[in-house]
Amino acid sequence: MYNCRAKKAIGQGQAGKNFFLICAISLILAIIPFQESAGVMDVSVAKRESIADLPQYSGLVINARTGEVLYSKNATHSRYPASLTKMMSLYLIFDALRNGDLTLQQKMKVSKLASEQLPSKLGLKARSFINVQNGIDALIVKSANDVAYVFAEVIAGSAQNFTAMMTAKARKLGMTHTRFRNPSGWYDPNQTTTAYDMAKLAMALRAHHGKYYHLFKKTSFVFRGKVIKGHNKVLQMYRGADGIKTGFVGESGFNLVTSTNRPEGQLVAVVMGAPSLDSRDRHMLKLLEYGYRKMKNSGHAPVSEAAEYKVNRRKTNMLFAKKVSVFSALEGGGSAKYRASNG
Repeated sequence: MYNCRAKKAIGQGQAGKNFFLICAISLILAIIPFQESAGVMDVSVAKRESIADLPQYSGLVINARTGEVLYSKNATHSRYPASLTKMMSLYLIFDALRNGDLTLQQKMKVSKLASEQLPSKLGLKARSFINVQNGIDALIVKSANDVAYVFAEVIAGSAQNFTAMMTAKARKLGMTHTRFRNPSGWYDPNQTTTAYDMAKLAMALRAHHGKYYHLFKKTSFVFRGKVIKGHNKVLQMYRGADGIKTGFVGESGFNLVTSTNRPEGQLVAVVMGAPSLDSRDRHMLKLLEYGYRKMKNSGHAPVSEAAEYKVNRRKTNMLFAKKVSVFSALEGGGSAKYRASNG
C-alpha cells in the first residue's frame, strides 16, 4: 500500500495534490473488502427466519376480558407443553386447597419415584418432606419435576391417577386438544396441547383460583435457607405482567404463557416453539405490545399517553415508547440450540 505517512511539510502545488489523491484512493481500496463483508452479513441477517416462520412455532394473544383473539398463528396446532403442564398440576392443587384436601403448611412425604425425576428439580431426597406452600413455589419458580410427582402422589395416590385427573379437568375447561401423560411436562409423544388450550387454562386459573393467582408472579423463593431464582424474565421486563409459566424440553422448544393486568385491559399471550430463551422473551414482549396497541386502535382500551408501554431499559436495553408496526411487532429470532432439560 502507498505510504501515506506525512513527512515534514508537504509542499503546495500539483505535487501535493497528487500525493493526497493517491492516499485517498489507497484508503478507499483498503476499505472496500470490509464493506463487502458487512454487506453480506446484513443480507444474511435480513433473511434470517423470524420465530413466527418456524414450523414448530405457535403464537396467540387474547383480550382476557372479552375473549377476543388479537393475534393467532398455528394456535390450534398440536405442540408439546413441556413445563406448561404444571399449570394444570397447579390448577388441581388449588382445587385441593379450596376443597380442604390440602393445607398450605401440610407436610408431604417424598417418594423414591419423585426423588428420581430428572431436572429441573429441587433435589429432594426420598423419605424427606416438603410443605405445600414450598411445593407450590417450587413448581412455579423452579419448575421442579420432583415436586410435581410429590403432589401427584399425595393428591391422587399415583402419578398415573393424577394425569388422568389432569386430562379430565382439561376437558371440563374446554381444552379439547390437550392430553396429559405425566404431571411434570417431561417429554412424552402423547402429551400434547395447543397454544389456544394453554390460554384457556391460564384464564381459568385466574377466574377460578384468583386467591392464589398472585403466586404466578413470583420470580424467587427461599427453600431451606437458600434463595432459588426462576427464569421468567418477562415478569420483570413488562409493566403489568402478573404471571404465568415457562416451559422447555428439546422437542418443544422454549414455551411461555404470560398474563397481564393493566387499567387498559388484560391480556393472555402464548409463545410455543421458540428456538432460544432470549428470542422467546423478546417475541413475547412484542406480542404483548402488539396486543395492547390493537386494543387501543380498535377502541377497546382507553390508553393515555401516560399509560404507553415501556420496557425496563436496564433489563432489556429496549424501549417501546414509540409506535411499533405490525411487522416489527411480530418479528423474532435466536439460536436454534436446545438444552436437554425441562423448565
